[in-house]
Amino acid sequence: ILSIDSLTIKFEGALRDFILLSGGTTTKEYKNDLKEQLLEELLENPKIKEYFSDSDIELFKITFTNRGKNIRNNVAHSFMEYYDYNLQIAVLVFFCILRLGKYNFNE
Repeated sequence: ILSIDSLTIKFEGALRDFILLSGGTTTKEYKNDLKEQLLEELLENPKIKEYFSDSDIELFKITFTNRGKNIRNNVAHSFMEYYDYNLQIAVLVFFCILRLGKYNFNE
């Protein structure tokens, strides 16, 4: 349970850091105010599309957004029940973390 909860939130943070370190932005203007982009918007970010393959982006969307398992939302809002945690979910989240590590960027 702890590994799924922890790595899911860390994935989003690592994705934000990747975008920022590669010269992108993770904010958007909304009603004359700056807001942080949601995970779905981060996955559509030009820097992500520049560095990541389409298959990796699709894996991230299926794993973490409502296009698939929606793990990020379920973890962040405590919607996961004890029986929702299993090895398959843990391996999927861990695999996404590993996919982040295969890319290099130029500062």
